[in-house]
Amino acid sequence: MEPNNPNGTSLESKKRQYTYSDLVQHTNKFGRILGKGGFGTVYHGYIDDTQVAVKMLSPSSAQGLKLLMRVHHRNLTSLIGYCNEENNMGLIYEFMENRN
Repeated sequence: MEPNNPNGTSLESKKRQYTYSDLVQHTNKFGRILGKGGFGTVYHGYIDDTQVAVKMLSPSSAQGLKLLMRVHHRNLTSLIGYCNEENNMGLIYEFMENRN
């Protein structure tokens, strides 16, 4: 069952799905690391001239993908999209300087 928002629609249907190849391109081959944490590594990137933060999830965090897609808080940046290709799972957030 897909994670649902309070209106009962799938969150995945509201966010754009990207391929791993898209993420490689948008992050310039994962060239700039913004940070590392328990869920994985966050990279800086661009989508259509807009700065983004791409969180590539570690294999052990795969179960947390749907949970992370559900998290909404006024102090967190917005989720733009996701990648879910076998061993390559990532979340794409809007980038906010000094806040990611």
